[in-house]
Amino acid sequence: MKLLLTKLPGRQAGPLKNLYRVMKLTWLLVLTLCLQTSASVWSQTSSLSLKLNNTTLQELFNTIENKTGYRFFYNNDEVDVSQKVTLSINDKTVGDILTQAFKDLPYSFKELDNKLILIERTENKSENTGLQQQKTINGKVNDPKGLPLPGVTVLVK
Repeated sequence: MKLLLTKLPGRQAGPLKNLYRVMKLTWLLVLTLCLQTSASVWSQTSSLSLKLNNTTLQELFNTIENKTGYRFFYNNDEVDVSQKVTLSINDKTVGDILTQAFKDLPYSFKELDNKLILIERTENKSENTGLQQQKTINGKVNDPKGLPLPGVTVLVK
C-alpha cells in the first residue's frame, strides 16, 4: 500500500527548505566570527597583574608582549633596555603599567593600534641636542671710528 504524503501546514517545500537551512548556518557563522573578533580586541585592553623584582626593561617588555597583543618598538640608541625596574601591580592596563615603570626613567610611550612606541622624554634631554634654535638678532656693528660696517654677519659659537 502506498502512503500519500501531504504537505503539512508550516512546512516548506524542498528548495526553500534548503535555502532556509543555508541562511541559518550563514548567520551562525557570522555570529561566531563576530564574537571571536571581540575576544581578540578585549585581550589587548584587559587588565594585567605583574610582580617583577629587579628585572630589566627587556624582560618587562617580553612579559607584556606574551600576555597581550602589544608589540614594542624603540631605538636602541635612545632606550637602554638593560635598566632594572621593580613592579608590583594588580589589575592595571598596559598604559598604567608602563607609566609606573617609567616613573623614574627618562622614557615615555605612545600607543598606536597594538604597537607601543618608546621614546626618550624631551624634558629630560640635555640642552645641547644638536638642534640649534633660530633667533634673529638686530643691531649695528661699528668700526672703532663709529662708522657702520656693511655686510657683517654675527655667529654664535
